[in-house]
Amino acid sequence: MLALVGLGAVLYVVLLTAVVFWASRQAARPNADPHGGRDWYIVAALVGLVVAPLLAFTILAGIGWLG
Repeated sequence: MLALVGLGAVLYVVLLTAVVFWASRQAARPNADPHGGRDWYIVAALVGLVVAPLLAFTILAGIGWLG
């Protein structure tokens, strides 16, 4: 169970960091919406709360760590 929570937390942070990097690159474009990056960050944070634990469960079940 601890491995599931730990991997879920790591995946959440890594994927959210990737979204922040992507959004900052999009905001640097000349015709970008300055508030668009913030909106993507909020969407990614909410979706990540559901997706990261499911992905962690899938990975750990696939390698046989959940029994």
